[in-house]
Amino acid sequence: MSTLYDKLGASVFFYLVGLFFSKVLKFVLRTVVGRSYLPWEYGEFFLGFSILYILTIISALGFDRVVPRWTAYFDGMDKKRGVLLTALKISIPFSVVLGGFLFFLAPFIQSLAGLTYFSYILRVLLVTLPFFTFNTILFSFFRGVGEIKTKILADLIIYSGLSLLLVALIVYMGASIVYVPFAYLITVLVVGGIAITVFFRKFSGNFSNFDSKKLLLFSMPFFLNYLVMSSVEFVGMISLTIFASSHIIGLYSAGFTISSTVFFILHGFRFMMLPKLSDLVSRSSLEEAKDLFKNFVKWVYYLSLPFLIMVFLFSKNIIEVFFGTEYAGGSFAMVIMAFGLVIGVTTSPVNSLMVALGWKKVLLKISLIFFFSNVVSTLFLSFLFGLEGAAIGLLLGFTVYMLTSVIVVKKKLEIFMLDLKMLKYFLVNLFVLVVTYLAKTYFGVNIFFLGLYLIFVYLSSLLLGILTGVIELENVYSFFNDVLNSFSLNNQ
Repeated sequence: MSTLYDKLGASVFFYLVGLFFSKVLKFVLRTVVGRSYLPWEYGEFFLGFSILYILTIISALGFDRVVPRWTAYFDGMDKKRGVLLTALKISIPFSVVLGGFLFFLAPFIQSLAGLTYFSYILRVLLVTLPFFTFNTILFSFFRGVGEIKTKILADLIIYSGLSLLLVALIVYMGASIVYVPFAYLITVLVVGGIAITVFFRKFSGNFSNFDSKKLLLFSMPFFLNYLVMSSVEFVGMISLTIFASSHIIGLYSAGFTISSTVFFILHGFRFMMLPKLSDLVSRSSLEEAKDLFKNFVKWVYYLSLPFLIMVFLFSKNIIEVFFGTEYAGGSFAMVIMAFGLVIGVTTSPVNSLMVALGWKKVLLKISLIFFFSNVVSTLFLSFLFGLEGAAIGLLLGFTVYMLTSVIVVKKKLEIFMLDLKMLKYFLVNLFVLVVTYLAKTYFGVNIFFLGLYLIFVYLSSLLLGILTGVIELENVYSFFNDVLNSFSLNNQ
């Protein structure tokens, strides 16, 4: 009898397991920091970490997106190594200059924003920037040449696990928040050391020259799209840095951490479906690709809506369980962010479709519209309403993103993403919401009941969807067949 491991294949199975544990460990790490320090300390630390995250994307210049494509394209290992060397020769010096500039600017930013530890935190994190950039590009090379196990073990599991272990040790010792960044510095050096060792053992040799201009031009659309879509939390935190306090930044970051767990659903589906979409497009099976895309959107929606019910009904309980009572003031903003992120997650399969079709310019235009609408609305509303204003800005940004995506897909492919069955499923979930609310009122809430409510909401939502005919059993079988086919493509 074939097992899940047999059906998915070793590399894909381990990648999904590694990705899942990595996301869980990173979530636990943020909650450990949140529960161990005051909201204003947590806010200053993750403001610094958000800046590091964005700077790593900028320093990499999208090479981590295109190096796997070029390395897969070439046959000779010397040409593959040439692509990697060209990417590193551009990005590493750029990261040093960028990090050095902000290193000297950090005290001024701290003084201007009225922060306390931010300068110390940011400076330590900026020291890690060239190493983060190096690791990011080198692991993208491993992905391109099929060295998946190293990426899983080092980049996903060891990085997340070691940083969590070191942060827990710092917290246990009762050290200040300014020492937490050193956990990331040590971790990135250890992981980089592992990556370099693997590279020289398995892939050392001559490097062919590769046109740096060609690599830069090819990477720019991917870079800009990735930068824009990754700046969601960053925009809100910067807005609150300007118009609010570090305490409010901490509440915002805690709420975003919880509400953004809905992206777990999207990451899994995107990994499963993108190879199948690309395969169908390459075989000119556009109608089949359209059907798969619509299934993709629906299933992300089906699994995201119950999550929204949980956040809507139990926001205060959830944030107190994971972060503590000091963060309860961010519960309403978390609900607003969850609405926005569910809209974003449901619409994000458009990205996968655009990539499969090769519509880089169209995708970039949609992303830029989202970015500017998000920035303008978040800045304006943060000024007016503070924490809740930043959350509403995020919601409005993703609403504009959804409307733009719906219009583009309808106009170019004659696909209407939002159909009647999705509306019916929403009404089904309203019934689930009312029943869960009554259960909450009668039985109360604790950690044990939160787990039971989560299981009840997901099971009742999906079962009622099937019983009312919104989710057809034939569609379920077709969906899982597409999933297994996608896994087989991932292993080819």
